[in-house]
Formats: sequence, structure tokens, C-alpha cells
Amino acid sequence: MEFDDVIRCVGEFGRIQLRTTIFSGLVTMSTAMQMMVTVFMQQLPAHRCAIPGLANDTFGIQGTWHQHLINQTIPVDENGKYEGCLWRSGNDSGNGSVLPCKDWVYDTSVFPRTFPTEFGLFCDSSLLINMVNVVYLAGVALGAIVGGLAADYIGRKWVSFIACLIHGVGGLGAAFSPNYGTYVAFRFVVGSCQGILNSSVVVLIMEFVSPRRRMVSVCTLAMSWGIGMVLTTPLAYLIRDWRYLQLAVALPPFLYLGFWRITVAISWYGLTLNQGSLDGDIFINAFVLSVIDIIAKASMFIINRFGRRKTFCAGMMISALSMLTTVPVHFFADRESPSTRTAFTALYTIGKMGFSGNFNLLFMWNGEFYPTALRNFGLGLGCTFGRVAAIVSPVVMDRLGEHPVLGNTVPLILFGCMALFCALSGLYLPETTHKHLPETLEDAQNFGVKRRKDGINQESNENAPSTFEMVS
Repeated sequence: MEFDDVIRCVGEFGRIQLRTTIFSGLVTMSTAMQMMVTVFMQQLPAHRCAIPGLANDTFGIQGTWHQHLINQTIPVDENGKYEGCLWRSGNDSGNGSVLPCKDWVYDTSVFPRTFPTEFGLFCDSSLLINMVNVVYLAGVALGAIVGGLAADYIGRKWVSFIACLIHGVGGLGAAFSPNYGTYVAFRFVVGSCQGILNSSVVVLIMEFVSPRRRMVSVCTLAMSWGIGMVLTTPLAYLIRDWRYLQLAVALPPFLYLGFWRITVAISWYGLTLNQGSLDGDIFINAFVLSVIDIIAKASMFIINRFGRRKTFCAGMMISALSMLTTVPVHFFADRESPSTRTAFTALYTIGKMGFSGNFNLLFMWNGEFYPTALRNFGLGLGCTFGRVAAIVSPVVMDRLGEHPVLGNTVPLILFGCMALFCALSGLYLPETTHKHLPETLEDAQNFGVKRRKDGINQESNENAPSTFEMVS
């Protein structure tokens, strides 16, 4: 008797599976919040050099005397805006040496204190802001592969709960970090635990739920991720100080440890972590894109009807077309027009919807290819390859976002081409809808492989009795 048959006999979705799904959903929600919170914590507000010798200098204009002093001291750029990194020494004539800033004042109307403003990551040092995301995503990639191996050898339960504990500890460490290096180190720890948890909890619920109910559990994780992203926006709106905001998202994992008593890629990151660059209010943009994320993940409920392969390819094709459509918008529309900015944001949103819908689909689809003994490792390995590309996504958005000809469409063109390639590649993957999970290496090797029977090519998991017979 196969393990899936045992699950059907003892109960397809009883209290054990329900509690495991709740735990996995809460953990997934916390990892989403830990990632999404960087959009707000790492905002670099408008800034300029602090006027030397003026103790009470502020970014806002205090009066005509202050305006005169700023005009005398701060040069303007080609757009008529105050330079953010230079100041002018000299007399009232406005002539003098132009020097780099040593101190800054910044706009505190939205965020009174952010990670970059506290550690002085202005001007040339602003490159270190994106480096935090790179290190974080490197941790996610490492955690996915190491966690996958650990879960296969130690057990899903042990690995999930230990990672949950360290995830919370890392978040607390980041909130109380005294300097940049310490903060980056703790964010690496948080990212590593996210990589471990993202794969281990998916496998945990996949293996203890029957094929017929498996989609419900995986969709619960997908929705939990979207809910975590949505909740981050109002939380950031209420808590504007980055340290308190980091603390708020670090505490929940400690509460989930009470569940111990139970018996049991690149493109999305690039679009999500850089949504702060869109025109408009950062809170509205983040909230709308997070809601779109939930809508996209809710579409997973149709996967059992249309199949993994068709849904994946359609979603990636939609994303590819929306990303590549930014090119004609850039060249043939008035780039300063509000309608053009709206169209650009709409295409960005549609592209993210396609990526979001397929993100969790890939977790499940990838896990269904591997035998039980290697499932966590295989899922972690797939996640690692995805995270390697995701690691460079902040750099791609930052370095390629101001092309002299294509402007800020270069990263979107790159993501669109990748999505198109994925859509075409997905056509060659086997369909796993309503199939039993492979339990042995032989099962996995034969999955989707065609064999000759009576002179006719047939798939080994279709029509003929096998491990992968269709669930009635």
C-alpha cells in the first residue's frame, strides 16, 4: 500500500492536517512580512546637505531667511532641484568651492527615521541600501538548499520549528542592530530561515494531505503569503520608525512555536522589492500591489481544473507581454503625462500578477516531481537556482533603471524575456494534476516518460496502472 493510500484511509484532511496547515500558513505570512517590510524600512527620502554652522537646519523651509541661506549654500542640478550630495562654500555672491556633504537633512514627513537615514547611507553610500537586499536574498538561496538537505535527513518538523525560532531571533537582532554591518548580518540570518521555511512547510503539508486535498493546503500557503504582504502596508503606515517596524514583524514567529505539539524566482523579487520606485504614494502602491498578489494567488484554485502546465505557461506569457509592452509605451507616449505613468504602473501590476500566481504554483509543481526521500532537497535546489537570479534583482533595478535610451524599462524588458523563456520551457514539463506523489527514484524517473505498449506510445502515468494513477 502506498503512503497516499494510507492518508486516504486515516483521513484526507483531519485535525492533524488542519493544524499543520495553520502553522505553515502563519509561518509563511511572517516570512512574507519580513521580506515586504524592507520596502518601507529602506526608503531613502528626499535630502540635501545640512548647512554648515546652522544647528537647527531642517529639510523644510523655515522662512525667507532660511530660503536665502539654502540658495546661497546648496547648488541646484540641471532640473532646478537642490543637489542632494553637494554644498557650496563661499560668500554671499554664491561663488565658491563645491564640496561633498558631510551631514544631511531629509524629509521626515513620511518616515521620521529609516534605515538609510540612521546610518547615513546617502549619495555614494546609497549603494549599500541595495546590498542589504542582495545579502538577504543570498541568505534565502543558501537556506533553500541547506534547509532542503536538513529536512530530508533530520525531518520536516524539527527543521521547520528550529528555523521559525531563528527567524524570530534574527528579526529581533536586526531591530536592535547598532550599525550597518550588524543589521546586514541579521538580515542574512532572516533570509536564510525564509529559504528553509518556504520549502520545508510546503513539503510538510504536501506529504500529509491526500492528492485531492493537496491543492487546498498549498493554496492556503499562497494566500497566507499574500495576506502577510497586505498586512505589512497598514502596519508600516501606523509604525513609521524602522526599528519599531522591524520589531513588530519579528515577534510573531515566537508565538507559532506553540504548535510544536502537533504529530506531523527572480522576477517576482525584482518587482516586489523595487515597487517603491513607482510614481505615486508608496503606501497606496504597496497596498494595491499586495492585494493584486492575493488575487493572483487565489487563482491557484483553478489549477486543478486547467492543470499545472497550462496555468503556468499562461501566467508567464501574460507577464512577458505586459513587461515587453513597456517598450512602445516608453517610445511612443508622452513620458511626462499622468496617463503614461498610469499605463506604466498598470503594466507593472499585470506583470507582477502573473509572476505572483506562478510563484507558489512552482513550489508545489516542483515538489511533485521528486520522490519522498529527496523531495525537500529537490524543492530547495529549485528554490536556490531561483534565488541566485533574485539576488541580483535589486542590482538590476538599480543599475539598469536609468538607461539613456530605454530609461527605466530595461529591467522590465529583461524580466519579460525571462518570463517568455519560462513560458516556452514549461510546455515540456510533465503534468502532475491529480497524480500521486512519487515515492521511489524509479517512480520519479518514469514520471511523464512515454513508453511503447502494443505498438502505441503512451505516457507511463496515463491509462496504465501505476503509482501515478488518477485519483478518483
